[in-house]
Amino acid sequence: MDEIMPHIRLSKEQAAPHVLLPGDPQRLDRIAECLEDVKELAYNREYRSLRGVYKGVSVMAVSTGGASTTIAVEELARIGAKAMIRIGSCGALQKGIRLGDLILVNGAVRDDGASVTYVDSIYPAIPDTELLVACMESAE
Repeated sequence: MDEIMPHIRLSKEQAAPHVLLPGDPQRLDRIAECLEDVKELAYNREYRSLRGVYKGVSVMAVSTGGASTTIAVEELARIGAKAMIRIGSCGALQKGIRLGDLILVNGAVRDDGASVTYVDSIYPAIPDTELLVACMESAE
């Protein structure tokens, strides 16, 4: 049996390459409605997880609870996740953005304290270009 990650309580056997990262554990109920063959995986602290199939693709959803996202992303990478997308609510600095608007972020303020462990603070927070383009094409 594969090693189980200490916080998300998941192993490589349970992993899917694509992961959605909502904040609130209850948001997984809404995600599950869009998937087939849904299986609850684990629930430890703020980390609730499930796996299912969307249009023939195996995906996971793992709730993160805010600042603990760093732990979830680190442990998900260790079990084989390749693409992780944060979904849910966010703040915005631009006028005209309304509640419920779809926002695909191409850059964000890095004021979290954890990211400097991975990259020097001079670099902006930007997504993987191919993943962002795929999200944009899917949204269209």
